Amino acid sequence: MADPFLRPEDVSPEAARRVLAALNAAASPEALAATIELVGEPDIGVRLAARLLARRAELGGFTTVAQIADVPLIGPERFDDLVRALAGDALGTGTGTGGEDAELRAEVARLRGLVEGLAGALGSRDRLTLRVVAERPYFGQRVTVAARLTDGLGREPRIDAPVTFVAAWGRLRTEGGVRAQAGETVTARTGADGTARVTLLPPAAEDLDPAQELALEAALADLDPGAPDPAAAAAALRELARQYRWDAGIRFREAVDVYAREFRSALLDTVNQWDVWSAWPLVRATVLAFSVGDGAEESEVRTTAALTLPQRNWLPAFVDACQEVAREQSTLTADLRDAKGLVADPARFLGEVHGRVQEYLEGQRGFLGEYVGRRLAERELSRFAAEDLEDLPVAVRMDLFPALHTAAGAVAVAGGRMVAALGQTRLDLGKDIDRKIDQIDVGTIAVLGERVGVLEGKVAGKVDQGAFSSFQVDVNTRLEATVDQASFVTLRDSVNQRLDRKADVTAVSTLRADLTGTLAQKADAAAVSAEIATLRDRTFTLDQKLNTLDTSVTRIDGDVAGLLRVRSPRGPQEPG
Repeated sequence: MADPFLRPEDVSPEAARRVLAALNAAASPEALAATIELVGEPDIGVRLAARLLARRAELGGFTTVAQIADVPLIGPERFDDLVRALAGDALGTGTGTGGEDAELRAEVARLRGLVEGLAGALGSRDRLTLRVVAERPYFGQRVTVAARLTDGLGREPRIDAPVTFVAAWGRLRTEGGVRAQAGETVTARTGADGTARVTLLPPAAEDLDPAQELALEAALADLDPGAPDPAAAAAALRELARQYRWDAGIRFREAVDVYAREFRSALLDTVNQWDVWSAWPLVRATVLAFSVGDGAEESEVRTTAALTLPQRNWLPAFVDACQEVAREQSTLTADLRDAKGLVADPARFLGEVHGRVQEYLEGQRGFLGEYVGRRLAERELSRFAAEDLEDLPVAVRMDLFPALHTAAGAVAVAGGRMVAALGQTRLDLGKDIDRKIDQIDVGTIAVLGERVGVLEGKVAGKVDQGAFSSFQVDVNTRLEATVDQASFVTLRDSVNQRLDRKADVTAVSTLRADLTGTLAQKADAAAVSAEIATLRDRTFTLDQKLNTLDTSVTRIDGDVAGLLRVRSPRGPQEPG
């Protein structure tokens, strides 16, 4: 098939002469455009003519038709149209002007019409694109999301058109405008360039005020946007931890506390431990945008777009950095060691320890600061009890360790207020235990001997003494240990002395439990009564078995007598 368009070599000399003469003689683009008639392009003549004359001026005049074909934007089709428009009948029959050429030109015109129709249909539809103004943001930073609304080809902006934004995570806030909006769904209108902007913020039960937002933005600006992991930003994170503890850093501290309180379950109360410095945890936020109509009662979604934005969460590594800075700046270890000089007076020593821990905790600032302080105080108290008291006598350590251990647990749960409450409670509890011990009636123990003697007599009458001797010896031994009043008095004096040294409610509770167990074996009448009751039960069971045996013997005697009566009338039987 022949090429549907004329090529420079297809133009005859006469046709070339006419084309060159017309182009070189044109005085202005308008005059040349009036000469050139391009099919289907009524508005292209002046622009095309201006381009041709500009090229003519560069060359000093056209000398070949090939120079015309080389003009920018003069493709094969336009070169064909231009030559045919200027050469007229000088083209001749050898240049493809016959029926085949006409058929091809008609097909090209039809295809051009289809392309223009498709372009028109595409241009009538809106095109919506979403992008993030700041790349790789950190969690808590304000992130600007821009939506640009244009025609389908992306050329003409849609001005003053409504765009609705929806956040699958976080909160949105419109920028500028007469009425600011905030929430999970907001609507903004496009500007002169077809762009509408919103700000994405993390979700929280309370919004940051402007001063807190500015303080957080300024602090996070110190983090390197290109840091591949928290370890690469460790120095900056520790500096932020120091800023959090400063008196002047109150706005930054408040902003951090809002998010620390909001995400406490995932930030402070996690069960599994992981290396917070190895990688940035990513918080992924998805934002949807819809181009909608202006109808008040109904609207049509014309186009939509979606964008998923990953944000690097710096808070886990920041919490760890706060703990490191708190350890560096803490004097609690030295304060506890100073209190060791009072260990000769346990009550005073424990009171001093509690007071210094409470003073340390009251000096911590902010929600996150209090959490970090409690964790550090808990570890320091446990370490102090396990390491710094090793050189004390075992008895002293056994007296002090439960109190310190309980104080450490109280610090971890409730902080300094619970530690102060322990000191107030210990004396009341010690007095209560003294009072209850004094109420024990030792005189009732003597009565137990008489009751046991009577019981032994009854048992001896029912049970074979030889068979019961081992059990009796065991009971006598236990009763003798129980009714020893002198041993009990010695035990009580020892308990009173130990209680005088107790200063912790949990230690006193443990002592009372030990005392209860000891008294149950030494001087508790109820325990002896339980032993006697058990002995009675066993004696009663034995009586029942003896009675049953007597009944069985009587029944057998009766059966034998009956048999004898039956056999007596017949006399002795002879063998058959």
